[in-house]
Amino acid sequence: MFIQTSEGDSASSSVLLDAGPDVWQQFERWGLAPRVDRVVISHHHDDHVLGLRDLCIMSRKHARVLPVHCGPVTEARIRATFAGLLRDGREQIAFVPWHAGAVVEAGGVRVEGFETHHRGADEPTTAFLIHAEREGRGVRIAYATDMGTELPAPRERLELSLIHISEPTRR
Repeated sequence: MFIQTSEGDSASSSVLLDAGPDVWQQFERWGLAPRVDRVVISHHHDDHVLGLRDLCIMSRKHARVLPVHCGPVTEARIRATFAGLLRDGREQIAFVPWHAGAVVEAGGVRVEGFETHHRGADEPTTAFLIHAEREGRGVRIAYATDMGTELPAPRERLELSLIHISEPTRR
């Protein structure tokens, strides 16, 4: 999920929640040419982190360091996966600790992590509670991926819940 806010005529701020392997193709498909200010990763699986490669290349091109918020196991896996890209002396990622209860702000949007469970992840998975102001009132959206069938956030206080339920692949 990509969140971009505008502040005045030209300033904007953005957060990308998870970076799947096709994140750049998704931006192109929707006609977006975004500047990603920070990324928050829910857990270390490939379908949530492999897009960091393209984002690192774009950050290098613009001489920027990309803050990536994630848990310690996810950070270790990202460092191992992108070892060559991250070891060339020009670090494109600044890792920031992320956990349930952690908060990131982008303009007037606040993203808070809450813990969920995903079979096969060796650290807690975080889902996202997004708080925003729209037309003078608060909007709360829960965004959770790969977590099973129940959303452990108070549904009655949400405007919208975006849930991706995945089942194990059967062979």
